[in-house]
Amino acid sequence: MLWLAAACGASETAHGPGLKPAAARSPAQPPAAKGVTPPPAERAEPASPAAPLEARVSDARFLVHTEAGALVERGISDAQPRTLVPHADAALYDPVLELLWFIEQNRLHVLDLRAREAPPVLIANDMQDMDRLTVMRGQHVAADRDGCEAPYAVLEWSKTPKIKLMLADSNERVKIDGHGWLKAQLTRATRPVPPSSAFGEDKVAVPDELLDCEDEETCATSVPFADRGWQLVLVVDRSGGDCWERACLLRNPQDRYATPPRPEGWAAGSGAKPGPCGPYRFDRTRSAYLVQRLLCAGNAPCRDVGGEALGWLDPGDIVGE
Repeated sequence: MLWLAAACGASETAHGPGLKPAAARSPAQPPAAKGVTPPPAERAEPASPAAPLEARVSDARFLVHTEAGALVERGISDAQPRTLVPHADAALYDPVLELLWFIEQNRLHVLDLRAREAPPVLIANDMQDMDRLTVMRGQHVAADRDGCEAPYAVLEWSKTPKIKLMLADSNERVKIDGHGWLKAQLTRATRPVPPSSAFGEDKVAVPDELLDCEDEETCATSVPFADRGWQLVLVVDRSGGDCWERACLLRNPQDRYATPPRPEGWAAGSGAKPGPCGPYRFDRTRSAYLVQRLLCAGNAPCRDVGGEALGWLDPGDIVGE
């Protein structure tokens, strides 16, 4: 979802499963299938939360859709990103199936991240300038949720796959060229990743002057900010033309507030300005996280990664929406 300082057309990718069904927030959202949250990962425990953040920072790898359109893989300290796809108009990363879907010149392709040397596979032509993509395979859903009303495509991946163009000018069916690949990968193994943590029913006491929500039930709901000991609190939740606007504050145990994505100082409620609500994508060690265009690693200042951060190759917790 967008926050107040973001442009309405900005893209924010999320995967799988908030407060309300996505359709209630934006007609650009497909109905989520039941049970889309993957099971918790069976993995080694991250470093102790008591350990200093800098001691936990690794060089975990993540994906970026750059301003120039390239899809690249890079590390936290990597000055030489690896280009996976020279150019894409839209991209969707599915960490559960380890697939990178992208649209280039109205053609839908998929890159198998488990077979890095294999070229992308053409799935369909004539995608008619779709801005976003959703892929549904059984109960598993990977979706791009930017909160704006714009054309998007839904790939229903089954024994008889089909693509639906939503909010499009044409109702013409899209011809699928990648039947062979879709059939061969229909039973592709999933990997467990941590479930997303969205805003729940628990509310915190927030000064009324900071709240601006169309539905009072959503205001001041919160979610733990991984292992930081903070809460991410929803304070703005409203329609803004063609896009849904959301903004959040960070709250510490002393009931002080700060602007996300990283607190530079804690203040009384009226002294903090709202920032993005996520999703905040943590790496496995929980020492670094991605949000929109930013990488926040250890105690260092957040830095721009040159495009939209799509997620970690080895993902950890996801917080917010």
